[in-house]
Amino acid sequence: MPHRIRPTYNPKSPQMIFFIIAVAVFVAEACVMLLLQFLPDHSVWSGALIDATLLLLLISPMLYFFLFRPMVNYIAQHQKIEETLRKNEEEQFKLMVRTSLDGFMITDIHGRFLEVNDAYCKQLGYSREELLQMYISDVEADETPQETEKHIKKIRLEGSDFFQTRQRHKDGHLVDFEVSANYSDLYGGRFYSFLRDISERKENEKRIYDLAHFDALTSLPNRTLFRDRVHQALNTAKRDKSRLALMFLDLDKFKPVNDTYGHDVGDQVLKTVAGRLRECVRESDTISRIGGDEFVILLPNIDEAADAMLVANKILHALALPFELDGLRLQLSTSIGIAVYPDHGNNEITLSKHADTAMYWSKDAGRNCVRLYEPDQFSI
Repeated sequence: MPHRIRPTYNPKSPQMIFFIIAVAVFVAEACVMLLLQFLPDHSVWSGALIDATLLLLLISPMLYFFLFRPMVNYIAQHQKIEETLRKNEEEQFKLMVRTSLDGFMITDIHGRFLEVNDAYCKQLGYSREELLQMYISDVEADETPQETEKHIKKIRLEGSDFFQTRQRHKDGHLVDFEVSANYSDLYGGRFYSFLRDISERKENEKRIYDLAHFDALTSLPNRTLFRDRVHQALNTAKRDKSRLALMFLDLDKFKPVNDTYGHDVGDQVLKTVAGRLRECVRESDTISRIGGDEFVILLPNIDEAADAMLVANKILHALALPFELDGLRLQLSTSIGIAVYPDHGNNEITLSKHADTAMYWSKDAGRNCVRLYEPDQFSI
């Protein structure tokens, strides 16, 4: 036999209330009619009064026992169930927070820590007692206290926020967090935030970016990143009507170093060259290793070609100094070619071609020198 679902008694439903009242009135009226048969004759008005009195006396207890008492019990039972469920939810939430691998914190509207879980304590290296004496601004690394205050106001206004931030570990290193924060007006205002440590993910993203944009040996920008910076510098120069220079460098007689002493020594030479080049240029300049022993340098925002020549001669002197590597003393030099925007071209391809040409003019002139591109003649 199929299982039959019995209807649940719910005294709060309008249909049940109407049904109970109707039954109570019907039963009470029936009882009154029977009782009136045993009473002496009376006038219409006195009969109506007796009828109403008996109805009231009979309906009231019936409604109490069959409607109001079950309804009160029903409400009390549901309140008890809801209270039990609420307590269970609170216990489950507390258990989830305690055992969560993500950090959790409760702060007030001033950013003072009110509660933290074990995961957050481990993430920052502080004990629970230490954190409860601190403010969120004490561990924030990216935001100033004023910026933190503005962020708190923003979350209060919008009710929630999802963002990334960086906080300082007790030992001083930085921890990247992904934060989900929610605000409640209860208890004078509370922020409930879950924090996921994404430091490893950030490091992986940086590693992938570096592999795609930087030379693995020298950590200099590679050809891709260099071209992007040249493109930006050209746009700026065209807008501001300023000059920039491209400088091509090729180490003289580097191949014999690799052949004689091996690639490990050759790699050390290239690293040392990269370091010396950095010391010869401004922070706004860009050095790139485009392959082998070939380097290119972008000098944005120069006043005239002589500025680039000055840098080039500084580089010649720096790379002419001896290389002391693992007991070896090596002497090298470099050949440099320079092209200037807008004198020698107005795009990257033309400037690169002319700077490369000037570099070969430098080699033909005996190496260890610099040449500025000129359509018809050399210029030192």
